[in-house]
Amino acid sequence: MEKRLGEFFEKFSHDLRSEVEKGKLATDNDLIAYQQAISYGTADRESIEKRNEILVKKLILFDPSYAQFFLKTGSTEKSVEKQIQFLATCVGDLVYKCNEVYRSKNGEDLFKATNETAKGLRLIERTLKDQESYGQFIDALYKIIYEGSGSGARLGSTLPDVVRDIVALRTVLRHDMDHGKKSKIRAKEKRLTKTVMKYSGKSSIQLLGKEDFLALQLGILDGLKNYLDTSITQNG
Repeated sequence: MEKRLGEFFEKFSHDLRSEVEKGKLATDNDLIAYQQAISYGTADRESIEKRNEILVKKLILFDPSYAQFFLKTGSTEKSVEKQIQFLATCVGDLVYKCNEVYRSKNGEDLFKATNETAKGLRLIERTLKDQESYGQFIDALYKIIYEGSGSGARLGSTLPDVVRDIVALRTVLRHDMDHGKKSKIRAKEKRLTKTVMKYSGKSSIQLLGKEDFLALQLGILDGLKNYLDTSITQNG
């Protein structure tokens, strides 16, 4: 644990310096806010709380296994829930912007709206607490992002990592993992274990507690926001 914390703070310090050096070209809003909190109010309570919120978020994204330690207190949990709702709102806005950019070049939306889209965008704002809410969250993202893009056909020849992760999580949720050849079953199981571990720090959805579900939701929404941001920059 101590080694991982050391690795995190080394990475955080490096990333912070890099963003500061970029000046007006900096793109990481969290690191920009962290630096501003240092510059404009080092010792006051609001500045300290802001920096703590950003550090906890970055740490959980770096290693979600820390969620079980840092999300036990009510104030920290509420802070992460607030950030999750913010990320979910960003995803909705970015889906709209991606559609505008893609439509201007291709004459159609990148993520086509269905009857489930508006409902799904509201669902992803709800913080996860258990397997039922997790299932609703994954279903919503799968329909908005994967099915909405023509089963990924409009996302390019290779699915973005975060979209592949959403598909993998949805597959085990709604399909029979034991169907098919043993080699394919083992490959699916390995893929799923790796994906759940990536976002929660644990090997199975059945092992997740509330803190782990929050870490998973934070990680997926953050990854999706970053992908959509990049897509707009590259295609705009």
